Amino acid sequence: MTTQPTVLAVLADAGEAAHCLDAAVAAMAPLAGARLVALHVRPDPDSTIIPSEEILTPRQREALMLQAASEAAALQAGFIDWRARQPPGLAAQWRDVAGDVAQVVARQGRGAALIVMAAPGPHPHGRAEAAFRAALFDAHRPLLRVPQDAAARAPRRIAIGWKDSAVCRSAIAEAAPWLRRAERVDVLHSVARTRSELDAAGALLAGLGIRANLHALDHGAAPVGIRLLAEAASLGADWLVIGAWRRPPFAEWLLGGVTRVVLREARLPVFLMH
Repeated sequence: MTTQPTVLAVLADAGEAAHCLDAAVAAMAPLAGARLVALHVRPDPDSTIIPSEEILTPRQREALMLQAASEAAALQAGFIDWRARQPPGLAAQWRDVAGDVAQVVARQGRGAALIVMAAPGPHPHGRAEAAFRAALFDAHRPLLRVPQDAAARAPRRIAIGWKDSAVCRSAIAEAAPWLRRAERVDVLHSVARTRSELDAAGALLAGLGIRANLHALDHGAAPVGIRLLAEAASLGADWLVIGAWRRPPFAEWLLGGVTRVVLREARLPVFLMH
């Protein structure tokens, strides 16, 4: 029996929900028979920490429950409105789960073929940041991060930020269904000292049945992540595929690195695998 692939759209804000859902639908094309699940994680008041309070008072608990219910209702209404505009054959469902956002996103994400999330704001915090970290580092599934101003369409041109590592190879393997359907694939490498470093990427992709153009990025003063994004934009890339790096304890997330720069600055969808 073949399992139906699931694309999991994690929704946190009513304003970005429709764009996130549109991007998820566009990404479903290579996944035969895929279904879309729109996930909202409703915070559990009993696990909410109140500064200087050991436990929630009944009034505080009631207020948090009302706020959570209001947020869930707004998102569900947005989903229903969005669903009404979609083709009748689209398999899409709403899923509202109460609990710790990081635990729920990680658990639900592990069963997905792809997780789709809108890009967090310039200074992510709280539940939105926890959901994004869980999807990226704990679900162990590919994640598509979608900025608000990116076109929600199936990728015709895909750029790959290459580093010969297990993380990057894993990202390429997971992205293979999309790479095979792309009209053009470009591999971008920032530290190539010999042709063999780029040839390794070409050999990997050829083994997956994918023909790619290989590019060594020009050296410059700008950070690698900025140069990578600039080259992807100049090539007209619709998506960027990278491996997601994290040095404990979240040093790269907090202090920089290619992953962090790309996540902060990208204006195109970024496909990541950790």
